[in-house]
Order: sequence, then structure tokens, then C-alpha cells
Amino acid sequence: MAYLTPRIPALVMCMLAGLLLAATGFADDYPRPAGFVNDFAQQLPVATVQALEKKVRAYERVTGNEIGVAVVPSLNGMLVDDYARGLFHAWGVGKSRVNNGVLLVWAPQERRIRIEVGTGLAGVLTDVTAGRIVARVRDLFRGGRYAAGLNAAVDGIIGVLGTGQAGGTPVPDQRTFVERNSAAELARQREAEDLRRQEEARRQQEADAARAASARTRIIDYAVVAVLVLGLYLLYRRWRAARWQEELPGELTAAAQALEAADQKRAQAQVALADLRNEAPAQICQQFDAALGSPPDELGHQQSDLERLRLLPRGTYGELKTAHEGLLHWRQRMAITVKGFDEVQGTLKAFRMQREEARGLLVSVSARLVRMEAEGPPGPAEGLLRAASETYGQAVQKSQEQPANWLLVYDLLADVSVCLDRIENPALGTAYRPVRSWGGDIDSPAADLLATMYASRAAASLSEGAFVDAGSSGDDSGGSSGAGDSGGGDSSGGGDSGGSGGGDSGGGGASSDY
Repeated sequence: MAYLTPRIPALVMCMLAGLLLAATGFADDYPRPAGFVNDFAQQLPVATVQALEKKVRAYERVTGNEIGVAVVPSLNGMLVDDYARGLFHAWGVGKSRVNNGVLLVWAPQERRIRIEVGTGLAGVLTDVTAGRIVARVRDLFRGGRYAAGLNAAVDGIIGVLGTGQAGGTPVPDQRTFVERNSAAELARQREAEDLRRQEEARRQQEADAARAASARTRIIDYAVVAVLVLGLYLLYRRWRAARWQEELPGELTAAAQALEAADQKRAQAQVALADLRNEAPAQICQQFDAALGSPPDELGHQQSDLERLRLLPRGTYGELKTAHEGLLHWRQRMAITVKGFDEVQGTLKAFRMQREEARGLLVSVSARLVRMEAEGPPGPAEGLLRAASETYGQAVQKSQEQPANWLLVYDLLADVSVCLDRIENPALGTAYRPVRSWGGDIDSPAADLLATMYASRAAASLSEGAFVDAGSSGDDSGGSSGAGDSGGGDSSGGGDSGGSGGGDSGGGGASSDY
């Protein structure tokens, strides 16, 4: 449970802050002081109150330290510690920023007493010392000697604090908490607050007027920008229409020339397709049947569309844009059509080239296979040699078909060559990614085995790397679970509300029942 200890101070601070906020929430229920000594419960003779008042007032004039006494009729359902802290803050006992105040609270109804000490005097009037004074008061109160108990408390506090000047930084406002809570001072504060609110209202009106003026300016600016943008857009449309008007005739002429060139390429493609049908199996040729089929063909549609584009009106911007976009789409379709014609000739050329290379590979690969089978491959390469031999047999079988699919034969022989290269050089560890000439299905044991071997090697390398990383990661969390600087701010909640003086007790002091 040691790891929980750094959180305890923060928890305590939060609880103290919550209790303080709860106490200060009842600030309106606290009575206002008429002097340093206040018998709100009518428990003391007037002479006793006056004598105590004279004593603590004289002490304040000499030292600056403020001692307040409050005899309250009820704690309003609060603990005496919370009530005393809230009253201390509400009255602002002690000088501002010096916090040299002490407050004695007696609640006869609840039979509770409390000495609350300001933070500026906590180093002198400690909790232990305050506890001794409270114990003396408690004993006297239990004997019914209330006046003697209060005098003993005041004398004990004065005796501990001494008669030296109050410490801390001097401040301009040296009024006591009684003067700061007087009726005249509270009226002055209310008047000042009214003036402040009036000034804020005036400033708010000025700010609203400035924002309204700024909004009007922005609207005007936006309107000007909108007019400029609209004007630029109209100028752009006019310029673009003029360009289209000038360019369209030439583009239509170029389109007609492109149509004638496409017709010539179609004728060449038909000749190439006839040769391909004579030399290659039907499965290679059938992909071009749609592009070079009988009318109505794609070029006929292109011719009709081009004539329609020639007859389109070109008087307005919208008409010119329609003609321009229509011609753009026409060129895109024509490019696709011409590409199909070019693919026929390209396929015929590739088929003839791969046929010659495959015929050469049938001889060279056969010689390598015979040699390796005679020499006997290393143990790990036996599977590669078997897959290469099987794939070579498929290639030979496909080459004997009439007509033969030499694109497929070449791809199979390329797989066999790679297998043989891996047998001769086992250090080659890169993945085999074949570039296929034949776009159909290929059943190649050699390519399948190469892919499986590479995947197995990659998985093994990944597992070894993960094992090394896990073994060397270490535990960097040691010693880091301890809390950092738990800090803890000033949970006293002291401020300048209420008496606008010190008012910060920090929770120091002592309390007891009797």
C-alpha cells in the first residue's frame, strides 16, 4: 500500500478545501462585528465585554495583531472548526497579506470553543500552544466561570504573541477588521460597487456600439468583396467564352483528323488480329473481338457524335461550355478506342518475341535440369528441383499444343529458371514476384513453392526479432511508480471577501467542548 501514500496529502487538501467552501457558503449567515469583542448570544455582562474590548483594542494599537472574540448563539449545524474558519474569513481578521489575526469562538448552545489562528501568527501561536489555552478555558467554563475563561483566553493569546510589532510586508490599509466591517465602510463598499457596475454598464454600451459599427463595416466590406468577385467571375466567363470561340474550330478539325488516324489503326489492328489468330490460340484473340467486331462499331458512334458536336450552337457562354465539354469527352473515348487497337499489335509483337525466347529456354533449361539431377542437389534444394522439373514438364506439354500459347509457356519457363537460380545460389532471399506475359490462370508448382519458402523465411525472421526485442526490453517502470511532487496548494481558501483583510487562517488553532 506504499504506493497510495503520495495521494493522501492531496486528498486531505481537497477535503479541507471542500470544508472551507462549505463554510464560506454560509457567509451571509455570519453576524457582522460591532467591535473586537462581540457577545451575540448575550452571555456576558456588559462590563466584561467592555473590558475585553478595551484590552484587545489597546493590544492592536501597539502590535497591529488583531484578536477577535465571538460569542455566537448557534453554529448553524456546522462543526465549530468549520464555523470558526468561515467566520474568520468573512470578517477578514488580521491585516491584509500579513494575516496576523486570532479569533476566539464560543458557542454556548453547542458547548464548543475554538481558537482560530491566522497564517501570519501560526509560527508563534502553534496548535499545541492554542490547545493549552483552550484546555484552560474549558476547565473554567466547566466551573461556570465564563468571564474568567474568556479573559484567560485573551490573556493567554497576548502572552504567547508578545508585544512586538506584527511581522510581514507592510500594507497601506492598516484598518482593523472591525473598521472594515463597520456600517459606514459597508455602505461605502456598496456605493463603490454601484459605481463600478455603472462604469461596467457604460463600457459595455460603448463596446456594443463599437461591435455594431464593426459589424456594419464588415457587411460593407463583404458586399464590396462580393461585387468584386462577381465582376471578376463575369470577366473570366467573357474571356473563357472568347477562348472557346477561337479554339473550337481548330479542335473539331483535329478531332476529325484523329478519327481518320483511328480508322487507319483499326485496319492495321484487323490485319494484326488475323495474324494472331493464325499463330496463337483463340483464348488470346477473343479479347479483341469486341473492339474489332462488325458494325455498328465504336468508330461509327464516334463519327456520329463528332458530327453532332459540329452542329451545336456557340452563341452564349453556356453553349460554348457544352460544346467544349462534349469535345473533351469525345477525345477521352477516342483515346480508349485507339488504345484497344494498339493492344492488338502489341500483343502480336509480344507473342512472337516470347515464342522465340521460350523456344530457346526449352533447350537451355532442359540442359540445366539434366545436369542438376545428375549431380544431385543439396538436401534443402530437393523440393525446388522437383518443383522446377514438374513445371518444366508442363511447359513442354503446353509448347506441343497446336497452336501453342507461347505467352504461358514463357511464364512457366521463367519460373523454372528462377528455381534453378535459387538452387545454385541459396543466399538469394528476396521474394519472387513474376512479371506475367499471360494474363490468364497459371498452375506453376515452381512459383508456388518459391512463394511458400519466402513466406516461411519471413515468418521465422519476424519471430526471432520479436523474441530478441522481448528479451531486451527490460522493465523501465522500476522506481517510477512513486508519486511525483504531490504539491498541494493553499487549501485555506483565504481571500479578501468579507472583511477584505487577512482572513487566512490555514486551519491552524485548537478547539474543544466543555
